[in-house]
Amino acid sequence: LVATFVFGVAVGALMEGIPVDSSGGLVLVDTGMLGEITFALSPLSISSGLLAVSLFALHGLLFLNLRTAGDYQRRLRKAFLPFYVVFVILFVVTTVLALRDMPPVGRSGLWVAIVGILNVLAVLNLPRSMYLGRPWGAFVSSSAVIVALVFLFGRSIFPNLVTSSLDPAFNITIFDAASTQATMLTMLVVVCFGVPFVLLYTAITYWTFRGVIEVSGDDAREEAP
Repeated sequence: LVATFVFGVAVGALMEGIPVDSSGGLVLVDTGMLGEITFALSPLSISSGLLAVSLFALHGLLFLNLRTAGDYQRRLRKAFLPFYVVFVILFVVTTVLALRDMPPVGRSGLWVAIVGILNVLAVLNLPRSMYLGRPWGAFVSSSAVIVALVFLFGRSIFPNLVTSSLDPAFNITIFDAASTQATMLTMLVVVCFGVPFVLLYTAITYWTFRGVIEVSGDDAREEAP
């Protein structure tokens, strides 16, 4: 919970902008009781943190809905609606605050509109899929929501990596923060050899623990796929 909330707060702060000076350093903010920190909590960053928690919780619930049966699955389906309502409320609040507080750079464009519309449709499809008994449809829609939010976040701050709340001239772009060409070439080689192994052992793990687990009372048994 703490890690997810802090992650969401950091995303919200990056969208809104943090106090970065001309040297690329963070300007400390005096917050009184909390002392001096790099940036102060704002409605957008707090809402973004809560949104991340609700989204991850809802996504986990939908994944467990795929993997379980019996009494435990019925409990999950019963818990879906309150989880979903909380997520939708935070989704709307965070969207409104982002449009109000974040810089206008990257907020417009054809792709932003298309992905935004698809994102809303995916959110609306979650209760529909659950009502129709389509757990895979709900899980895929939840995954699509996450992908869309990541895209919209990246597009909203592009080409900046860090947006300065003090002066747009102090923004740190992806080109400013990029490593040297030699370093990126080395990492490309590492990725080309390393990623296939990561995909392989991830696939093996999911294949090994495939199937549906039925939980009833204190007993649990794994059924054949």
